[in-house]
Amino acid sequence: MLWRLAATVPQPSNPTNTPLRIEVQTPTQVVQGPVLLIPAAQVYTDVTEVYLTQAGWDVANLGQKVGYLEGTARPGSERHVILVGHVELRDGTPGVFAKLDELTLGDIVILYTGEREIRYTVTQVFETDANDLNVIAGIDNDLLTLITCANYSFLSNTYRTRVIVQAKKI
Repeated sequence: MLWRLAATVPQPSNPTNTPLRIEVQTPTQVVQGPVLLIPAAQVYTDVTEVYLTQAGWDVANLGQKVGYLEGTARPGSERHVILVGHVELRDGTPGVFAKLDELTLGDIVILYTGEREIRYTVTQVFETDANDLNVIAGIDNDLLTLITCANYSFLSNTYRTRVIVQAKKI
């Protein structure tokens, strides 16, 4: 699945359908790579890089992980961080961001990077056109933007809109 075209439904990465376990407490071990925790959306997952191709960012292999877009800020940097994740996997099971649209103002989002814990509070939840890239152009360095697909069309095999959640560093 490519960010720009969004024509292919993503591959499953959880073939055993093991339910995600959400730990609300801070991890007791040092986290090796970035990890995203959103208790209100039942998200606890690794963050990986999504590479840019000639056709757009290739999110096909994210599975139950979230990704930061190549060319944008890495998690933990002092810039606007953008994370993307699937709403649904190819086999029809819910993706890591299946409940992203259920977040409300004030919900907490936590990004772990190594020994650092960065807390955010949700300030906006909205939908935008599937091809609208304005949400990744923000210049606010204290902003975290979470993006997933919405409004799937079986006729065109594409998602028509994107759910956007923006959160400010607290």
